[in-house]
Amino acid sequence: MGLIGTLAYLPVTAGLRDARDDIRSNAKDALSVEGFKDFKATYENNRIVYRQDVEAKIAAGAADLRALEARIRKDSKAIVPRGEHEEHWRSQNAQIINLQRQVDEVKAQAGSTYGVRDVIQRLEKQVEDLREEKYRAMSRGGP
Repeated sequence: MGLIGTLAYLPVTAGLRDARDDIRSNAKDALSVEGFKDFKATYENNRIVYRQDVEAKIAAGAADLRALEARIRKDSKAIVPRGEHEEHWRSQNAQIINLQRQVDEVKAQAGSTYGVRDVIQRLEKQVEDLREEKYRAMSRGGP
């Protein structure tokens, strides 16, 4: 019976020994009460936002907003109204149409005048006439 008691007691003592070792290692890594108090004080100090800081940020934001509004007013004065753009576009379209009309007129005039094709045909006719004249002169017994 003593052997059975010992066999039952050995795992219990081993488990208790492991638990003590775990407690000791956790105690080494644990934060002391003093350390926790220091951490809490540092956290509370960093969490506090002073009124002057908030007012300074609000003032800086208001100054940025005023500068942005001034820039918007300046830029809006430089913007040309859409109606003026449309008038400019209509004027450009009229100029383009006028130029196209002038180009078409020049093309028509060039096409109706004596062209390169006509010159080539006239020269071919002259060469043909000269050949015929030469054959007639040779057939009459000429030079």
